[in-house]
Amino acid sequence: MLDPKQNRVDYGSQLAPPDGYELSAAIGTTYSLDMEALMLIPVSLFYAQPIEGDPDQIRYDMLDAITNASKKITLFCQKGQIKVPKKYHPLMAYWENGIVQVQMKKDNQSFHPKVWIARYEKEGLSAVYRLMVTSRNLTFDQSWDMAFSTMGVVGNEAFEENQTLIDFIEQLYSNTKKRIDRKFLFELAKVKFKLPDGVQQIKFHPIGINHRFKNNAIVKSPLVFEDWDQLLIVSPFLDNKTLEHFKQKTKKPIALFSSKEALDGIDRAVLQNKFELWKFSPVLEYAINLDSVDEASSDGVDQGLHAKFFIGLRDGKSNWFIGSANCTDPAMERNIEFLIRLVSEGKDRFKPFSIKKQLTGELADSKGIKLFEPYDLEEGVDQPSTINLDLQIRKLKYSISKAKLQGRIEESEQRSSFGYFMNYDARKLKLEEGFKITLKPLVENSKKPYLIKAGEINEIYSFGPYSEAELSPFIVFTIYKDDIQLSSFLLEMDVELPESRLGRIFSLIIDNRDKFLKYLTFLLTGEETSLISDPNVKKAADGNLGKNGFLDGTPLFEKMMLASSRNPSRLKAVDDLVERLKSEKQEEKEIIDDEFEKFWSIFKEFVPKK
Repeated sequence: MLDPKQNRVDYGSQLAPPDGYELSAAIGTTYSLDMEALMLIPVSLFYAQPIEGDPDQIRYDMLDAITNASKKITLFCQKGQIKVPKKYHPLMAYWENGIVQVQMKKDNQSFHPKVWIARYEKEGLSAVYRLMVTSRNLTFDQSWDMAFSTMGVVGNEAFEENQTLIDFIEQLYSNTKKRIDRKFLFELAKVKFKLPDGVQQIKFHPIGINHRFKNNAIVKSPLVFEDWDQLLIVSPFLDNKTLEHFKQKTKKPIALFSSKEALDGIDRAVLQNKFELWKFSPVLEYAINLDSVDEASSDGVDQGLHAKFFIGLRDGKSNWFIGSANCTDPAMERNIEFLIRLVSEGKDRFKPFSIKKQLTGELADSKGIKLFEPYDLEEGVDQPSTINLDLQIRKLKYSISKAKLQGRIEESEQRSSFGYFMNYDARKLKLEEGFKITLKPLVENSKKPYLIKAGEINEIYSFGPYSEAELSPFIVFTIYKDDIQLSSFLLEMDVELPESRLGRIFSLIIDNRDKFLKYLTFLLTGEETSLISDPNVKKAADGNLGKNGFLDGTPLFEKMMLASSRNPSRLKAVDDLVERLKSEKQEEKEIIDDEFEKFWSIFKEFVPKK
């Protein structure tokens, strides 16, 4: 069940639409966010393609998915936890309206859930919903995580157990300017999610949201209140208070699985008695990949423990809790988290002792390597304390994120470039000795960052010039202590950008007739998935498309005819493409000429009005 070689969940395949269905809407949550990883998500949700590749190597299906992503996908993340990309790609701009950064009320709280809920539709059939609950953030991190995924079809009756899932979504949107589609929630209430074999019940447990029936009191983890006969815990982070709590709430010894570093940091008195202790394999920490763990070396990919799950046994029933919550007080009491509970009665394979056996046994084909090894209390060493510094960084990031950041874009007299003018209100920002903070636009790679003056309003006029396609609302903040960089992250500036910016970015990518034809082919048939700038791919305008690439040959005409009769919605996508390129006046005559417009007018009348 938890064999890391046999029971792997592929992120991309779980988000892919079922055969014959199309994505209509999706909501995702994550604590931290990698913009480069985010560029690869849409192609899976839209076109069932694997989440792989280089964000700089854009295919036609990726281009279409990215440019339409924010129309159908909304992603929530912790404010101040968007990673600075190694390289800025202008296509990231298409995600801006789809990202919501959540500011928590206090600096000791985190927005920490990892959930995806997607709706897929197919003409003539009921909508299908996909739910994925995981411990993985939306980054390129290769740590060992845990995920549960299921699907369900919209039925005729509402299911009471779905209400907490709906409450969670409604609270996500409650403090934003975005509006949730009520149909999405209405249907979600009527979805009967498929249960795994051996599981009789599924429950949803959002943590940290307001309780709808208890005077809006904050909902705590169900693990706080329940007693257990047996308990198994897997968590990369631990604290004394929570472990002591579980000692009091569990009859038999607790199987505790964590990292050596986390176990080293717990008081010896807490760990003595009542715990069977296991540390994540140090070999697997640097495993190159799951198929050759015996070749692990310090040059490999960091694959530390990041999975979080709890298995409690009571009265013969196994309760699995899977999701984002660590075995810590913040996760149980004050963070926003999400857990899914799976209840199984009478099945030994779901019970803690069975799972402990799997986690402590040898991995298949691994030459004796185990996922977890025994942890000896005597081997614990005093870890150099970084807690105080981590706390300082956390509080500082919170203060930086709360301060108002406003901007203005001014166009040059030649109307060929733009400058940034920023206002950052740091009057409430306090810096301890040795700390400093800088900021700069995300696209800036040559000028020196601006050093923020704490305790005053900072007016910044030093950045630019930039082309229209380079403009971005994201600003890079970097924290230093004694000139050592400690943290770097993105915040979004409140700024009005030119309405033509996205069109300009698109026209710089589809910048000639050959690329236009290939993209047109993809929109009509889905067949063209080559790299947009691959010099080895034969030009679409060669051969039977004729000298002008449009009218002399029949393939394009035939594809238009097929789309008109079988899938008119594809003509709507073509119409949007044509209008988008026409709006860029400098490129209009090169790509969309009078001859093509005459050709397109034959089919334009078949474009759906909706």
